[in-house]
Amino acid sequence: MIARLRLALRLARRGIWRGRGRSALIMALVALPVAAAVVLATNDESGHFSTEERLTQLLGTTANARLTLGGGVMHQLPDGTQWTTDQDAFIENHEAYERADQGPRTRKAILAELPSGSRAMPLVTTSVDTYTPGEESLFGAQELDFDDPLAAGLFELVDGRLPRAPDEIVVTRDMDVLGVAAGSTLEVRPNHRRLHVVGTVMQPMIRATWMLIGRPGTFVGKTRWSKSDDYLLSVPGGMSWEEVKRWNALGWVVWSRQVIEHPPAEKVTLKLDAPSADDDRWSKAPWVLVWSMLPIEVILLASPAFVIGARRRRGELAVVAVQGGSRSTLRAVVLAEALVLGGTAALAGAGIGLGMTAAFRDIRILWYVNDGVIASLKVPWVTLLAIVALAVVTCVAAALVPAVQAGRTDAAAVLAGRRDPVRRPRALWWLGLILLALGAAMCVATVNLSKIGRPVDSAVLGLPAIVAGVVCTQLGLLMVAPAVVSVAGRVSGRLSLALRFAVRDAARNRHRTAPAIAAVMTVAAAACALGVLYESGTAAGRHAYRAELPSGVTRIQADEHLSEDWPAVVSAARAVLPTARLIEVRKSVNSVSNEFSVGDEGLLRLALGHEDPVLTAALGQGKAVVFDPSLVSGGVLTINIQPYTGQKLKERNLRIPAVVAHASRPSIASVIVPPEAMRKERLETSPVCLYVDPADHVTSPEEEERLDRMLQTISRRGDAYVERGYRPGESPFLRWATAVACVIALLATLLATALVLADTRRDLRTFAVVGASPGVRRRIAAAEAGFLALVGGAVGVVAGLGPGLAAAWGSQTQLWFPKDTEVFAGTSPSPIRGVTFGMPWTIAGLLVVIVPLVAALMAGMVTRSRVR
Repeated sequence: MIARLRLALRLARRGIWRGRGRSALIMALVALPVAAAVVLATNDESGHFSTEERLTQLLGTTANARLTLGGGVMHQLPDGTQWTTDQDAFIENHEAYERADQGPRTRKAILAELPSGSRAMPLVTTSVDTYTPGEESLFGAQELDFDDPLAAGLFELVDGRLPRAPDEIVVTRDMDVLGVAAGSTLEVRPNHRRLHVVGTVMQPMIRATWMLIGRPGTFVGKTRWSKSDDYLLSVPGGMSWEEVKRWNALGWVVWSRQVIEHPPAEKVTLKLDAPSADDDRWSKAPWVLVWSMLPIEVILLASPAFVIGARRRRGELAVVAVQGGSRSTLRAVVLAEALVLGGTAALAGAGIGLGMTAAFRDIRILWYVNDGVIASLKVPWVTLLAIVALAVVTCVAAALVPAVQAGRTDAAAVLAGRRDPVRRPRALWWLGLILLALGAAMCVATVNLSKIGRPVDSAVLGLPAIVAGVVCTQLGLLMVAPAVVSVAGRVSGRLSLALRFAVRDAARNRHRTAPAIAAVMTVAAAACALGVLYESGTAAGRHAYRAELPSGVTRIQADEHLSEDWPAVVSAARAVLPTARLIEVRKSVNSVSNEFSVGDEGLLRLALGHEDPVLTAALGQGKAVVFDPSLVSGGVLTINIQPYTGQKLKERNLRIPAVVAHASRPSIASVIVPPEAMRKERLETSPVCLYVDPADHVTSPEEEERLDRMLQTISRRGDAYVERGYRPGESPFLRWATAVACVIALLATLLATALVLADTRRDLRTFAVVGASPGVRRRIAAAEAGFLALVGGAVGVVAGLGPGLAAAWGSQTQLWFPKDTEVFAGTSPSPIRGVTFGMPWTIAGLLVVIVPLVAALMAGMVTRSRVR
């Protein structure tokens, strides 16, 4: 046994060294996925705080407790990761709930509830509208006393110094991407104050965050956003779990260093209205499909390379068999090569992944992977060992078929120069058809259950069913691929010489071409399924789309609460659209019973869709134009006006003479009141938006984009919108998936083509002897590559339609129910009618037409014309 293993390893080492290019390719196919998986696993593990890191991030280095206001009687976990309002206290003991609402809220009142010698430091959080170079943005902001010892450890000074005055702030390190760093000046809305950035700080273990930090009084009371108060505490002896619960009864959530480091023995549970785990599971569905299919794809891509090695070593294996080597010995030689390559590649990939994670942890693009959390480097050794083991098993599995073929080597036939007979087990074909039917049934079963009104348990049929169906489908395609190639070989009689030879050679050597075709089928099916899901969603969105404005109308708007920005908005619109007539729409600043728009004859023409001299004259006479007859009684429009706080105006009914009209564009306005009527009643108005009638000017996409950029620099809510109908959203994941599918299809095709050229040298020499031109070899290589890519792409696209249609049907009929969904007898949980499907013609064209053409051209260009 030991001797046979040593022989297999020695022969494997020699074979690896002789076929260095092929061995490097196999190692790359294994090492790259391992490195990517190690990077993701290590980064995910490093994204979780240890207890010490979490306490430093929450409390700094000095404080031993932190309070945050919850409201009402609170119920929390000891570590403070989750909390909720105690609804039982609200129902059963309303007095306790009111006491919690009236509990200590100020620093003085909080200190009164703490033991003697305690200290408290307010940590105020709010938001500010800040004008940064190029645009206006909304940032989080904090106020704290940097001189207080309790602030130690909350922020680390990276550059500059800490604030000393109310107009000085520091910003987090990540804001340098916006051009904001030490020495910058920011303008804060709405009072246009200027704040000077004097330093850059960094939160412990957190990178991807944009925040402004100032001394007390820098932001509070000077922004239109509300604030929240936290308090950092230093309590002699720490805060026990009993004290935490007492503060919960006062309406506060508590993080206690003592409780987090030494949790209580009692088990604490919360009644949380947590979102369904199904939502998160389905959001990860594309990645689950990718990672579940990756090992199969590696097997399919590496298998032809092992076939190449086994066929090139037929003579060596025959000599071993003649000298007494058994079939198991021959199989062990091939599997030992896979074991050595897989183990070396897996360990190298793991090392590369760990090195990349350690070396590039501070690269800015990686800050956003775990919501900006970059804690200390933590290596998940168990996960890494599982990844390495899976990689080795995958590599060995890729060599199983070549190993079995090597074990069946006929030494006499090989040494005599004859080819081995090819066995064609029909049982695999039938098993492939069964797996295809099973995969399709799994994809469709969930849809059928939704029809009969039964709740779908996602743990049994949801995402796992789709994944299992896709995997069964791909395994079925792998087993059916030889039959597809055989059928193609039978109908190739009328093709040209190069195509006929390529197709028939692929049919004769199905063990060689089937893995490559199956690899192309796999990626083509996955890309087609994702494309069907996306295109169906796009088609459904287009079908359900309701235009916000009449076609071609341009709307320009800004923040309604910042009327001082309106002149700049109008100036920007005139600069970008100098020839357009701007139609201004205003509204009353008071609360009104019926919403109405204040505008002139331009707004009236836009709402009507045409000129109407009678209605224009009525509007000029101070009458309102109403498009809803129920609002007018006796020729008068009555609107109840309520004053806002501080306004010297009493509540009253505004009566305006009105005429009723029919609007062809009711989305523009339901009631139009002339500006003169508002001025006559001494009612204030504020601007809402500007319209541009397409009859006056049609805004181009370039003008819309330019105007939108200018409005964003004026107001955070500035926006230019042109109604052009439904605009489908972009799908970067689909683009990347399609690109990867095309690359893998090309790689698999070229690998198989290289195998063909290495395996058909004797036939090509025969062609040369009988007078074939040197270009025949190029044409055969191009024909072989085009045939493999065409068959794999076409069958894969057809196979991907089933899972894609099932997923699209499910997403549009809302068939993924939470486990506790109740469905009553005789009812359907979702409407089945109106489901819209879409075909990804672009993806199908790429995989069925473009990829085969490119593969054929590349194979023909890189192939030598003459056989050496």
